[in-house]
Amino acid sequence: MKITASTEIYGVMGNPIRHSLSPILQNGWLEEAGYNAVYLAFEPKVEEFASALNGLALSQIKGLNVTAPFKSSAAKLAVTKTDDVAIIGAANTLRLSPTGYDAHNTDGKGLVLDLDNRAENWREQTKIITILGVGGAAKGILSALIAAAAKEIRLVGRDEAKCREIVELAKSLAKSEAIIIHSYGWEDMAQAISGADLIINATPIGLSHDNSLSLDFGKTAAKAIIYDMTYAQKESDLLKSAKAQNRMALNGIGMLVGQGAYAFEIWFGHLPDFTKGFERLMNMDR
Repeated sequence: MKITASTEIYGVMGNPIRHSLSPILQNGWLEEAGYNAVYLAFEPKVEEFASALNGLALSQIKGLNVTAPFKSSAAKLAVTKTDDVAIIGAANTLRLSPTGYDAHNTDGKGLVLDLDNRAENWREQTKIITILGVGGAAKGILSALIAAAAKEIRLVGRDEAKCREIVELAKSLAKSEAIIIHSYGWEDMAQAISGADLIINATPIGLSHDNSLSLDFGKTAAKAIIYDMTYAQKESDLLKSAKAQNRMALNGIGMLVGQGAYAFEIWFGHLPDFTKGFERLMNMDR
């Protein structure tokens, strides 16, 4: 596209951010839609996030994705926020209004959109969901999973206090006693995944060469989906072990596409093509 004085600017904020695939994803959709807009990456210093965000608002940057470590700060600084953002305390999408940025969180909907596209009939087959991790990533996907399919949600964590906190959060989001929600300690992993139809790794375990996560999926549902929210060129040990045990294995690159698609909808009023976005990232040299 040709950049002109009237070109609108969107972007992603994070630190670090140079590894982000979001500019490739979003600029492709912008070009396909024919919008006079461009999507850039911004990497403010952690201690300067508030002033950087204010500067972008004053500069009329129309919309932003927000990633680590700024999601909580984005939620706090927004002038308005959705109910989900208010409850979980994290935002990954900002839209400029006349008074500042409005905060949204599309992570959970993005994961569900990915499953809808890559895991046929998952909603009908999923009764028990086990989420590994009780931090911000897990909190961000709870509402969408409750709305989409879950009859029972099991949360697995190492910190007992955080486990109790996220169970209460999940119950407040569910607003129904028909959904069973409870937590397990990390040492109870075998029990937590037994009979599960969907297992989601919402921890950073497996992101580096120094840590690894591989599990015995023998007692999960035969058609269980093992979903790792992390994504990298190198396949995680968790997904390798899932494939070796004949379970469906999905990484988080589709969630990146899905959350980006819903952010695009917030900014422009319509969903872009998930499949084109996914293929764009899968076909690129990384």
